[in-house]
Amino acid sequence: DTAIISVLNGVTSEEVLAERFGWDRVLLCVAQQMDSRKVGPVVTAGCVGVLALGVRDGESPVQQANLSRVTAWLSAIDQPFICPEDIRHQLWGKLICNVGVNQACAVYDCCFDGIHAPGEAREAMIGAMGEVVAVGRAEGVDLTDADVAYWLDIIDHLNPAGMPSLRQDVLARRPTEVELFSGTINRLGVAHGIPTPVNERFYAAIKALEASW
Repeated sequence: DTAIISVLNGVTSEEVLAERFGWDRVLLCVAQQMDSRKVGPVVTAGCVGVLALGVRDGESPVQQANLSRVTAWLSAIDQPFICPEDIRHQLWGKLICNVGVNQACAVYDCCFDGIHAPGEAREAMIGAMGEVVAVGRAEGVDLTDADVAYWLDIIDHLNPAGMPSLRQDVLARRPTEVELFSGTINRLGVAHGIPTPVNERFYAAIKALEASW
């Protein structure tokens, strides 16, 4: 009777889980609107965030039943959640954000103010986000430039002195999520014959940082 959700970033963790446990056990999920920072053993969070949940197959009664059970439990523990009409679009939308802002801040060694201002870091961030749109469309997700604009507006309202999780990992010399971000986009780009030069550069730079530790 176990239902499984993954709150990892990216769009691949559910596929890995489903290979082992089957899609009847696995829900699609993404955590968003969270504001947390980990320094040493201490985690601080200004917002508990929201879970977006859905099923891979809307016609599956087993998957729908699991979604109902999990959302009932989330309601009972007062954990905010939403069930968007298109959960894959939701997951890929968050990936647009993460691929851009997380990697740009890590590679250019800056807080959010560094990608708020016009310049190389911001242009690279936007370029990486555009590559996610192209790859996502090839994967059957209805992404457009409007999705990039939506996430840019959110990014532009982030605390200028704050920083995303991947840069926090770099500063702490922890393993990063780069495989979930540019690693995924580069791999799928090759599969679909779509160039991903910005994400290739981000991937190489972040892997070089990891190797230097």
